[in-house]
Amino acid sequence: MPDPIAAIDAQIEAAQKRIAQLKAKRERIELRELRALTRKERATETRKKILLGAAVLSLLRDPANVNASALAAQLKARLAAKDQEFLSDLWSELSSLDSARRGSPVSERS
Repeated sequence: MPDPIAAIDAQIEAAQKRIAQLKAKRERIELRELRALTRKERATETRKKILLGAAVLSLLRDPANVNASALAAQLKARLAAKDQEFLSDLWSELSSLDSARRGSPVSERS
């Protein structure tokens, strides 16, 4: 006749293995959900930046906006040199617009 205590110990061991498997599964699901949330948050932040950038560009390019050159100067001051260089075509465009706002010719820059 089999030992009843050994049988119970085997059942306990099997149950503990099952618990460990379920805990691991729960951790994987929680991690997946966290990653999905993080992706969604990043996507939301990126969308906000794009929309805000579009609004700022609209303000900068608006011929009626007399404060555009001051705003452009503030933005440029907050950018690193490499980012300023990357946006050099935008600065040139804004300089042309600013000259047009004031009614003066655009100065050539090298």
